[in-house]
Amino acid sequence: MFESDNKILWLKPYEKYVPIIARFLLVATFFEDGIRMYIDSESQVAFLSRRLSNFGATAFLFLCGLMQVIGGLLVIIYNPFLLDYAVYMLILNIILQSIVYQTITDAVLFLRNMSLIGGLLLLLSEKRLQEGKKAILSTPLATMADTTRYLQLAGRAFLALFLIGHLPFDSTSSILLNITLVIFGIVILLMVVVGLKTRFSAIFLVVIVSIGNVVWNSFWAVDFHHPDRDFFQYYFFQTISLMGGLLLLISVGPGSFSVD
Repeated sequence: MFESDNKILWLKPYEKYVPIIARFLLVATFFEDGIRMYIDSESQVAFLSRRLSNFGATAFLFLCGLMQVIGGLLVIIYNPFLLDYAVYMLILNIILQSIVYQTITDAVLFLRNMSLIGGLLLLLSEKRLQEGKKAILSTPLATMADTTRYLQLAGRAFLALFLIGHLPFDSTSSILLNITLVIFGIVILLMVVVGLKTRFSAIFLVVIVSIGNVVWNSFWAVDFHHPDRDFFQYYFFQTISLMGGLLLLISVGPGSFSVD
């Protein structure tokens, strides 16, 4: 799996563990959000009842919570027959929540959700690479060889969107620091999108994102009753899932539609 990148052959002894860890991390946000929907159902129903009826809000929370927990378990179990359904279920959940909670108009949340979808697409490509199944679409325009490449291309492109929402365009830091960080972030983003030294870029991002997640999303340091705690907790677990997507990118590679 890592043979094409000679300079990271030191990862080869651990290559069988990378996708397992990646899958656990990828579904972290779905488990957290699904369980929190049930634990905090009263306030969630009160919030959603402004747009839906009480019955509609309750049904929606029950359905989304169930989809996330079941989908997450199926990803961890990694049953080849059920994995596709798990991925489609989780993607459908992302879309439904974006519409109902109206987060689709929030640029940062929209980019984060697209990144999650990118990680899920990489999960599908990993399955097809392992099983030798090259087709997801049965259309005359999609050959068996191309469809897995398209999944890898779309997966890494969507995954890279996470960076756009976190470039410090409007930060209050020094102008020189902002310019440096923006240029550096854009370079890494383009490397991931075009597939140039993709695994190196993904490894670097895993390290940086891990450190940033602990520093900026430390919800455990916020008072339990503080209204911002839930947001920090949500961002923390969602970032962990995005790290899982990056690990999948390290595992499956950029695909043939790339500079690498």
